[in-house]
Amino acid sequence: MTKYRIVSIIISLILFNTTFAQRVKTDANIVGHVVTNGEHIPFATISVKGTTIGTTTDVTGHFIML
Repeated sequence: MTKYRIVSIIISLILFNTTFAQRVKTDANIVGHVVTNGEHIPFATISVKGTTIGTTTDVTGHFIML
């Protein structure tokens, strides 16, 4: 009986985590470019303050966050 309860709890946690992750997803994208003094900046780091969301610009100074 104990093994059954442990397996049930693990499966419930996995299903809850999957369901929660699906609700958080959005269709929002952030696209842009980093420019200073009229020149694009390659490999600049872009991040959303207060989160772990981030990316870097490509060689042409452009980026996209999905």
